[in-house]
Amino acid sequence: MADGEKNYVMNIALALILIATAGLLVYATKDWFLTESQKTVQMSSTTSFASFDESIMKNGMASKANIGNLGSQHIHADFKVFVNGHSIDFAENKYYMKSGFLHLDDNQNKQDASGVLHIHATGVPLWIFFRSIGMDFNKDCITLETQQKFCNDGNKKLKFFINGKENNDFENYVFKDLDKILISYGDENEEQIRNQLNSITNFASLHSK
Repeated sequence: MADGEKNYVMNIALALILIATAGLLVYATKDWFLTESQKTVQMSSTTSFASFDESIMKNGMASKANIGNLGSQHIHADFKVFVNGHSIDFAENKYYMKSGFLHLDDNQNKQDASGVLHIHATGVPLWIFFRSIGMDFNKDCITLETQQKFCNDGNKKLKFFINGKENNDFENYVFKDLDKILISYGDENEEQIRNQLNSITNFASLHSK
């Protein structure tokens, strides 16, 4: 091989080495280029996952509910929550990605993120999601993250529907893939309940395998 050809090959090899080195350097230092707000969101998401999931594991709540290991399942359900005829808008950062077991995920399909529940383990009851966002509900009451409580009183009742049918499992319900869940508090008549049921989206089907 002529000297010119050798120099050409060596220059190409050196260029490839420099490109690979630069790529590794960028990957290793990528966090330096995040804005402060991006770092805060990244840290808060990790902390939220860790703090809530760790608390239910430590308190034995996961074993009592017979929750499986993370990754043992990944299914989805559409849901709606109404209080006195008004639907709760879950399209806010404070509601997203608060538990690794059961959560709302805004990392993809932004338009449907607030209406689709994601389960990432077997046996996960609905209370996991509501507790993770600072809410709670059972057959008697629903409590918002503001701690405002709405309980069965006279004609106003808490109702729980799965796929259009009333269900008595409430917070202990473990949903199946593509379920449609309605939680409704108030004194609605049959037509109003039917309208609430019809308002539930079909976005969960977009996530099914």
